[in-house]
Amino acid sequence: MVEHDIGSIAIKRKDEYIGIVTERDILKRCGKENIYAPDSTVGKIMSSPLITVDADAPIGRATQIMEGNNVRRLFVKKNGALVGIITQKDILRETLNVFMVLQAI
Repeated sequence: MVEHDIGSIAIKRKDEYIGIVTERDILKRCGKENIYAPDSTVGKIMSSPLITVDADAPIGRATQIMEGNNVRRLFVKKNGALVGIITQKDILRETLNVFMVLQAI
């Protein structure tokens, strides 16, 4: 994660995504819960199940899902396949763009 400057990784078992590991998961579980050990596994740290939103869903629906599940990231699915991720930061950026357009009008 550090090497690629990313804040999360989707965890896949066989052909199915089953969870996510975030910076917060690592800090919480390896620090506060003190489960870190050299032989610790991603399965002990990850959050599961993976919370998703359909690619065609409105931004407001994605926000509701995030709020309802107390998460900052949603994986985006299209036709059942994982195609991306949307974050709170993405939604905030898009909301700001809308406000800027409205202000210009």
